[in-house]
Amino acid sequence: MIYDKNTQTLSHTMEQKANKFVNLGCLFQINPNVFICKPIPNYNKTTYTIIRQGFRYACNCQGFNKKARSMSFPYCSHTIALKIQLQRGNIKMGTIKEEAQAYIAPKLIKNISELESVPTNFAVLSEDKIDRDGQPYVVKYFEANGEKYRIPGKVLGDLKEILKHNANLEKFKVSKVGSGFDTKYTVIPL
Repeated sequence: MIYDKNTQTLSHTMEQKANKFVNLGCLFQINPNVFICKPIPNYNKTTYTIIRQGFRYACNCQGFNKKARSMSFPYCSHTIALKIQLQRGNIKMGTIKEEAQAYIAPKLIKNISELESVPTNFAVLSEDKIDRDGQPYVVKYFEANGEKYRIPGKVLGDLKEILKHNANLEKFKVSKVGSGFDTKYTVIPL
């Protein structure tokens, strides 16, 4: 819904707001996986970036990020507008300037072994990624101190075995040796 400053109420549905973005020509394609949604004049001042992640779209707006914490398939008026625009098949291409303004430096996911200890009660999140060959895959991670830490499948498997013998385990540490496909992890109960 759109917040009406005069009445201090929400006045439109998300779909109506999405259609407004489309009808006003607010959407631009920057590259095959990045789009921007310019603000509705006299409503907002922020240009949002929408990124294609596999078969889904992610937006850097507050509404999308709020839904992302509680939904498997989050959405917002910007991602709905983009889907409408793509279905119509008439998306405009952005300029180099718009590409630079929309650029978001990739935030690296750190390795779980970089932490001194890991509580077993952290929420596990997942993120769809695309490898260099264009194949989708899922990264499991958790957030601590504003950073993302990857949880390798080997760590989850080893932790499962440890928990069979110590169901009350509250913390553990991960040791890492090697790199790339030769990486070896050891889970150490604390």
